[in-house]
Amino acid sequence: MALAGCWRDDGSDAEVSRAAAGPDLRPDEVARAKEAAGSEIIRDLQARRSVLASGSSFDQVAGSVLAAYSRSAEADLLSARLRAEAASKNWLPRVGPNISLTSLSDLVSQLIVEQVLFDNGRKKAERDFAKADVEVAAVTLAEDVNGRVFEALSLYLDAAQARERLVLERRTLEDMSHFEWIMSERVKGGVSDMSDLNILRSRLAEIREVMAGQQEAEATALAELNAMAARPLGG
Repeated sequence: MALAGCWRDDGSDAEVSRAAAGPDLRPDEVARAKEAAGSEIIRDLQARRSVLASGSSFDQVAGSVLAAYSRSAEADLLSARLRAEAASKNWLPRVGPNISLTSLSDLVSQLIVEQVLFDNGRKKAERDFAKADVEVAAVTLAEDVNGRVFEALSLYLDAAQARERLVLERRTLEDMSHFEWIMSERVKGGVSDMSDLNILRSRLAEIREVMAGQQEAEATALAELNAMAARPLGG
């Protein structure tokens, strides 16, 4: 009766998941649907949608970065899934060799079939623990991917901000350079004092320093972003 109950329980879950998943899904998709049906956390993770507009610059950056991502957390999730799959079969009979000390001299061995008769204790807890392990690995993977995308988009925005600041400072430099010429002519004509021209030139030097800093910031951010991406993202 215990065996029949185990077989019935396992088979019904598979049938329900298969019916819910639909007849046209691949075996791996059926397995994912069954996994989601048994876990609210997995179901919520699979139902998430990206906030990045499709085809936008943010989406292109995120796609390129994820394409080059090794995803060690994905390997952990795969391992957890395999452990959960193995644990889901722990109620099946186990066959293994048994060699007793009294028969070693005669080289006699036998196969022992060990059947789990009561499945309401440790074995069930092992399956629950394996399922929870998959959920933890799935959440870790989601956080890892989100963190990497966030880091890439932050670098992208840093580069864009530095580029825009550079354009602004260049325009300011052009205006101030023209004003410097006017001031130098006023100094030559004795209308203005030389100290005013020195203050203006000091301001021009500060603008050039800011421009150099923004150029370096843009180059650094793009270099780090390209190192994370599968293709150059300078454009």
